[in-house]
Amino acid sequence: MKRTLIRIALVAFGMFCLYALLPAQTVTVTASNLQDGASPANGTIYWKPAVQGGVSASYRKPGGGIATVTPVSAAVSNGAFSLTLPDTTLTTPQNICFSVSLNTSNGSVLGAGYSCVQPHGTAVGSNDWCQAGVCNFDNYTPSLPVQPIFYGSPDMMTMWNTLVSANIAAGNTLTPVTLTDASTVTFNATNATLNAATLPLYNSTATPPTSDGITARTINMTGLVTGARFLIVINPMGAAAGTQTQTVNFGSGCVWQFAPGVNVSGNVLSIPPWANWSYLAAFVYDGTNCIGTVVD
Repeated sequence: MKRTLIRIALVAFGMFCLYALLPAQTVTVTASNLQDGASPANGTIYWKPAVQGGVSASYRKPGGGIATVTPVSAAVSNGAFSLTLPDTTLTTPQNICFSVSLNTSNGSVLGAGYSCVQPHGTAVGSNDWCQAGVCNFDNYTPSLPVQPIFYGSPDMMTMWNTLVSANIAAGNTLTPVTLTDASTVTFNATNATLNAATLPLYNSTATPPTSDGITARTINMTGLVTGARFLIVINPMGAAAGTQTQTVNFGSGCVWQFAPGVNVSGNVLSIPPWANWSYLAAFVYDGTNCIGTVVD
């Protein structure tokens, strides 16, 4: 009998040790500094189970039990709240999201970026908003798309000049291209980090240059790599015979973004018939956007 009791005690102790070694199945989510405008927030915060994009979802809790789509809520007092949620790395499906909203007397005060918040028990780094089973919502960074950076004319020109100087110092040269006379031209920048192209707005085979009958040209890009800089020199007919208004349409290959206050309206550069100067279009490609400006 005594041995039986000892065995039972050892089994119970072993189960306790095993349970102690298992990861915690819940985390504590807290905050102390939620703001409603310039004042600490007072109201209710809601954590609704969801999948990516904020669509409501049910899930199985760690250790068993189905959670419905009903939000978990907590009162917010002077910017502070505390509640318990599952470790989303242990849910089924794994990594369930919580769509977070905050209602105060001023209405809902959380914008975009909170549709997939995932409290977790194990930190992924020293800057993680979750540390040792406690997630500090004050430290959570909203999940937002990467915001484009707009460069004004002086900034872009400074960047371009610096890049050219660095390449010259390294013994590298620009890759110059003269685009052919056509209504649509394509600038191929494959594997290049520094390019310059000339786009004539006249019949480049005629001397002196004359109109080739094309009043609107579209320039497309291809082969761009992230971090590439490119320069497009646009030469109008100037004082040549048959001057006329012409336009350059910046077409496919990237999302064109121009600094405000330059000569481009939308994606179109308009060249007046009396223009006798060149336009300098300088860009940097960030992987999606061609960001730059056009100056004359």
